[in-house]
Amino acid sequence: MQKFLLVVFVVTVLFLHMPQKTTLLCFDGEYTFCTFEQVEDKNCKVTKNGSLFLVCCDSSYAQKLCLDKSKIVGESTRFCGDKKVFESTCKQLGKTRVYQVDGLIVAEGFCQRLPGGVDTKNGKINFQVSFDGEYVTVGTPTISTGF
Repeated sequence: MQKFLLVVFVVTVLFLHMPQKTTLLCFDGEYTFCTFEQVEDKNCKVTKNGSLFLVCCDSSYAQKLCLDKSKIVGESTRFCGDKKVFESTCKQLGKTRVYQVDGLIVAEGFCQRLPGGVDTKNGKINFQVSFDGEYVTVGTPTISTGF
């Protein structure tokens, strides 16, 4: 019994000390974090937008970037893709509602694997995906950097 409790304790400690990813999304593209936190990092382009900061970097660095998760308002990534990539991305995230805005295809929905969300007239969403014919943009809880 003592061995079992020791194993459970060790596994719990290891689990609690696993490094957490900064990103919620896992796509290969340019990442933008919308945050209240001022970031000084030579690998990122930081733009002040009112009281928020837009922190841009490539996907490989986004995983290494240490941002205070409580200060992140949203996250988005943009990558090259065609309509099949757009549809595959939507399917990967879950059930979506699709509509068009100014020549763009936009999908939004709720994914159980992503935290939070915002209430809309059509229900709660926590992701959006847009396609402009050349690029796919994915954002959570919404695309806050523009389509």
